[in-house]
Amino acid sequence: MTTVQLHCPMPRVVVLDVESTGKERATDQIIELCLLLGVGPSDESRTWRIRPAVAIHPEATKVHGITDADLATCPTFAEAAPQFVELIAAAEVIIGYNVAFDLDMLQAELARAKLPPLDLAPKLVVDVLRLWHHVEPRTLVAAHAKFCGEDLVDAHRASADVAAT
Repeated sequence: MTTVQLHCPMPRVVVLDVESTGKERATDQIIELCLLLGVGPSDESRTWRIRPAVAIHPEATKVHGITDADLATCPTFAEAAPQFVELIAAAEVIIGYNVAFDLDMLQAELARAKLPPLDLAPKLVVDVLRLWHHVEPRTLVAAHAKFCGEDLVDAHRASADVAAT
């Protein structure tokens, strides 16, 4: 018996995260973008800091610790984009935590910079937040079991849900 091993190339994977001036896609901007090119321990990670045209919301600075002064000498999004857009475009798989936010911000920034949008249709997008919610559901039944230590009887009956809440 002969065993034939087929070599299937590993899909090109990019792990993506952005930090921004706030949460609003229409008005807030990306101030930091990091890509991990693969998922192995020796794979390259690259980070870009970007000078926004709008001020960073104080609430956002409390989350990521980045201030307007930190970005004063950084390139604009349009100046930095050619360095990372090709890497994202070449990826077959994009992974991130709440990655829909990151990709929405990225597409909005590309539009503001009058650059073509990323074609995400052929890509596999993996959201680790959704995976976590699948493994550890964020439902009232799950919350009641976790925090009260007992099953929720009559779940989805209004009186039971109110009592559990």
